[in-house]
Amino acid sequence: MNIEALKKVRDSLVVMGVHPIKIDFSKNTTSSPFGVAVESPSFSRLQWTFLRQANSELANSTDALDNMPRYIVTFVVNALTELALMKDGKPLPSGEVIPPELLIAKIDIDFSIDYICSSDPAGLDVEGIGEFTKHNLPYHFWPYWRELIQSIAMRGQLSVPILPPYTVQEEARPNAQ
Repeated sequence: MNIEALKKVRDSLVVMGVHPIKIDFSKNTTSSPFGVAVESPSFSRLQWTFLRQANSELANSTDALDNMPRYIVTFVVNALTELALMKDGKPLPSGEVIPPELLIAKIDIDFSIDYICSSDPAGLDVEGIGEFTKHNLPYHFWPYWRELIQSIAMRGQLSVPILPPYTVQEEARPNAQ
């Protein structure tokens, strides 16, 4: 991690909002017309990917204190979550492909994460943006992802998965030296 590059960007972006812009839910019903029994032991797997960034200037956005324009920086990420049955009472290793007979459901969500930026985003450090998307961006969308996955699973009559909290690495935190 390049903490110096991250610091150049981290303090310029203030999270404004997080919302899903695409949700695809598919449930495997091949084993039973009603899907998988609620009490079946299962695990979840997440793969998230940074998709794109967009910048825009807010209309009539000059701050009364410094008369500087304000910008919105939007990052879009994809979060693909797979819910699957355990094999021999254990989750499959993270690199192993989940076979169709163990797959319970896939939930594919694109999130838009919007930030207020006090300077022109075109001038932000490119390497710092890369570090921010790897280490801080997931911290902002993670709680929304957890809530949405659990809600969709419940509405889809599946076991509600236990999903881990996200923690920013120690060296990426604002108080890090």
